[in-house]
Amino acid sequence: MSHASIIMRTLGVAAAGLFFGTADAAYKCVGPDGRVVYTETPCATDTKQSEVKGTQQRTAGQGRKRETLKDAPSEEQVRQCVEAWRPSMRDPQSLYSQESVMQLVTNRERPDVKPWREIVLDARSKNGFGGYNAIRLHCPLNDQDGIDQKTLDAYKALRTLDIAID
Repeated sequence: MSHASIIMRTLGVAAAGLFFGTADAAYKCVGPDGRVVYTETPCATDTKQSEVKGTQQRTAGQGRKRETLKDAPSEEQVRQCVEAWRPSMRDPQSLYSQESVMQLVTNRERPDVKPWREIVLDARSKNGFGGYNAIRLHCPLNDQDGIDQKTLDAYKALRTLDIAID
């Protein structure tokens, strides 16, 4: 199974916790009238409460070992990585890379998955208030040193769900 497939599985589990953001736990509350409400805080005393499983915050990178390599990504690889992420930004034209490194990623939970290389950008992009946010962006590489688009799409989906890739 490829690392893209593993990330897609993580995406499915994470979607269940989407509503709850960074909550440590989530609760399903059923009121006296039968109305169901999901909340981050325990239910009121007149409701039936159950804890929703799998809602603790998690990073998609748990179980991975990251090793920074001596070889830096080329200017062209950094440019491609920035361009690949640009459409996902609130203000696409403001995205720029401040620093970049190449990392070797090994999946500790799945030793059968071949280690892969990723470009990791320390980037900046404008937020809705006109200020800049510091963001870390990952661009997985394929065997030909190009961007692995399938895995990158999974990373973008995880970022949309506020799940850290590190």
